[in-house]
Amino acid sequence: MHTRATLLALCLLSACGGESGPLDAAALDAAALDAALDAQVGVCGDGIVDEGERCDGDCPIACDDGVACTLDTLVGAAATCDARCASAPIEACVDGDGCCADGCDVTTDDDCSASCGDGVVQPPETCDGDCPSACDDGVACTADALVGSASSCSASCSFVPIDACVSGDGCCAPGCDATRDDDCSASCGNGVVEPPETCDGDCPTSCSDGLACTTDTLVGSASTCSASCSFSPISACVDGDGCCAPGCDATRDDDCSPSCGNGVTEPPETCDGDCPGACDDMMACTQDTLVGSASSCSAMCSFTPISACADGDGCCPAGCDFGRDDDCTPVPPAVVLVNEVLYDAVGADADGAFIELHGPPGTDLSGYAVVGVNGSGAGDYATIPLSGTIPADGLFVIAHTGAVEPLRSIADLLHAGADLQNGPDSVQVRFATVVVDALGYGDFSSATFAGEAPAVAAVSAGESLSRDAMHTDTDRNADDFAVSTPSPGLDGPCAAPEAPRPTSPLSTSRVTNGDVPFAWALPAGHEGARVEICADRACASVLETIDATGASATPAATLPAGNYYWRAFGRCGGTLSPSASPVWQVTVAAGSRATFTSWNQPFDVNGDFHADAIITQSPDQLLRYYEGNTAGLLHRFDLTGIFGLGDVDAAGDVNGDGFGDALVLDSSGVRIYLGGATGLAMTHAARPRVSSARDVAGLGDVDGDGYADFGAISISSGSSLHFFRGGPALPTSPSQTISLFTSSRGSVSPAGDVDGDGYADVLVTNCSRFAFGCDGDVFLYFGGPTGLAVTPGWSYLTTGNIGAQAGGDVNGDGYADVVVGDFTAIHLFHGGPAGPSAVADRTRAEPAGASQFGWDVTIPGDLNGDGFDDVLVGDPASETVWLYWGPSLTLASTVTRSGEHDFGEILTVVGDVEADGLDDVFVSAPDAPMPATWESVWLFSGTPTGIRDTAGASQVLRGTVRNRSFGRALR
Repeated sequence: MHTRATLLALCLLSACGGESGPLDAAALDAAALDAALDAQVGVCGDGIVDEGERCDGDCPIACDDGVACTLDTLVGAAATCDARCASAPIEACVDGDGCCADGCDVTTDDDCSASCGDGVVQPPETCDGDCPSACDDGVACTADALVGSASSCSASCSFVPIDACVSGDGCCAPGCDATRDDDCSASCGNGVVEPPETCDGDCPTSCSDGLACTTDTLVGSASTCSASCSFSPISACVDGDGCCAPGCDATRDDDCSPSCGNGVTEPPETCDGDCPGACDDMMACTQDTLVGSASSCSAMCSFTPISACADGDGCCPAGCDFGRDDDCTPVPPAVVLVNEVLYDAVGADADGAFIELHGPPGTDLSGYAVVGVNGSGAGDYATIPLSGTIPADGLFVIAHTGAVEPLRSIADLLHAGADLQNGPDSVQVRFATVVVDALGYGDFSSATFAGEAPAVAAVSAGESLSRDAMHTDTDRNADDFAVSTPSPGLDGPCAAPEAPRPTSPLSTSRVTNGDVPFAWALPAGHEGARVEICADRACASVLETIDATGASATPAATLPAGNYYWRAFGRCGGTLSPSASPVWQVTVAAGSRATFTSWNQPFDVNGDFHADAIITQSPDQLLRYYEGNTAGLLHRFDLTGIFGLGDVDAAGDVNGDGFGDALVLDSSGVRIYLGGATGLAMTHAARPRVSSARDVAGLGDVDGDGYADFGAISISSGSSLHFFRGGPALPTSPSQTISLFTSSRGSVSPAGDVDGDGYADVLVTNCSRFAFGCDGDVFLYFGGPTGLAVTPGWSYLTTGNIGAQAGGDVNGDGYADVVVGDFTAIHLFHGGPAGPSAVADRTRAEPAGASQFGWDVTIPGDLNGDGFDDVLVGDPASETVWLYWGPSLTLASTVTRSGEHDFGEILTVVGDVEADGLDDVFVSAPDAPMPATWESVWLFSGTPTGIRDTAGASQVLRGTVRNRSFGRALR
């Protein structure tokens, strides 16, 4: 084919246009050129591919370049010599075109084949590059499995639902529950009882197995499917539960029926297995009878007291005597002693012989006789039947019928038998056949002795054998009798006069007026005493001396109000004892009351009339001791290591030495610390045991023996009052125990002499000081010579908390009064011969702003010196105390300590600390609310206008550290 370029080249080499010669390019224009060229173009079919032809003769009729992914197209036609093949790359993903174009895969073009590893997941691959190595769909109830492999791109996870109930596979399949598959949780309300359910839909609402001896209990609830019945066997023997448990019987459980023959005596049985066959209680004064039978377990012995006086039955019943029943032993009405004898010595005459007897004045001597017993053969040689009564001086003189004056006129009885033989002989006092007393005199080495060994030696003519002035009787003749100058009708010689023992008024006590009946106990044979009333304990300044006959005396003139000491010397045969009794002290209160009583022992352990104090810091087992003086209280020392330290109180003078003593509760009972001239002893002198002791109080002289007594409340198995008598040998155990309440609480306090009979009385409440919700009952027990009455003589019953105290004379009549607070009011009950009345004599209602008015209440004494005791009331809720003047209970002053936690919780009698004639009082707040807070005890001094508030307390006392209950107990 000739192309236009070839032709152009040829034109350039020759003359185009028909002229030879060089080409004139300038003349060769485009149009001419085109014409020339057109004249030179070949023809299709000449086998030459000319310009414009694509082929000529060998034109393609079909196109295929052998590449699957090109689109081969025949363009043009062979007839026009322009046929040619055009190939374009296939880019579209088209199924069936034989090409897997770039970017296509089997998922988009079925002409592609899968290729594991190309990162494309193509059928039948399940993965490619991101194949799973383990399977977990997080669903408990499918079985997860890995199938195929990553190397063949066939790995996949299989998640097959679990429908079987299998424990431990983690799945609770549909239709399963906790009873068949422990992977299931119980579902309350599904009607299936599944652990831990006890029921579901059919839960019990009550329980009864019909058995008397099980305790049927419904436990759990239906709402949580936990309801079930518990049937516990009853093993305890309990009355009234309908069950006779194994091992029980009718003696321990009234649900059991008696069974004769089981070896247990059950009501109404009287025996079982050990039934009596005969009866004898070995008691002479019972009629012994067997009643019932062993076969019915009803056999028993009846012992009927014999009451008839009958001779010969071996019994002397009550009310019988030897005169009506010879089975009775003669009982002498009194001990009558041979006191002095002047017998018929050698050479002597009967006109001076006598026998002097001693016994209780007024004793009827009927039935008594004086009998002379011969030392040779022990036969009675003289019998003097007695008659009449023993005179007031206690001496009964028997003289011979031939007695001369003055013996004859002295004699109470004349009898020829009074001329006793010289020894060795004996003389006896007999009552019927009973020897009451006997004297043997002389040498009995070869004689029969009928006296009280050893015998006394014989005397010379004109001498008598006499007991001493105390009528000493040791049942030893040689010790009891001495040679003496005859003194018929007079006491014997007094070898050594002794000091009497003061008995009243009790040392450290107060009395209601100055006509003080000082009393003492005389040694035997002493006719009286000399009493010294002094201004000082050493009695350097004696204010009055009283020479008294007998055992009591009153000053010649009424003693003014003030403080006094006193002591006594014994007088025997006109001779005074060389030493005096212990010095006692007494305070005559201001305002002379008509009735004389004594009460309210201040705590004065060193005998200086300044009240002292003890205060507890109980968690630290610490007791602080203070001594009073004109400036107030001075701390002296601390007692430590008191385990279980509890309540404390003034004991009064327990041992009679004239000094006040102290009572301190510990874990085992009551410690007694004695007072003395140098103050409180640092070790306890006695420690009587009291189980579970809660409260302790000095009670005054309850039995009138001259020693201060005390009591303690025990809360072991209910509550009881243990009463201890004072004495020189300090008590180690209670002399009396009175059961009080079934509750484990209570308090005791001295009441003073409420009925004016000379014996101290005792106040008991059924409410501990710090208890809420207690019964609030107040009981007054009267004192007497045998101790406390076993039942209260007065009571005041309330339904709530109370504070109560007695021991002061608010209305000034001489009788101690009782004041009670019950959180709403205070009630004052006046004492009197019959005790307090049932209705309060005065009442003061709770002031505005108070809520625990009467939490504690006390009669602190006479704070203003007007002769009437006053009343102090505390309310810890409002941190306030109120002072009311006696006798009208007029409000005198109010003290509030805001911020001082529970101020007014404890009010305590102090006495007169400064010895200024005005009593003082403690107010304690022992419950500090925070560790940084000090507990305080305020000492308020009495003044004519009341306790001081604006100037503050006279003294504020504190413990050794903060927040340690300082002042929980104090006195």
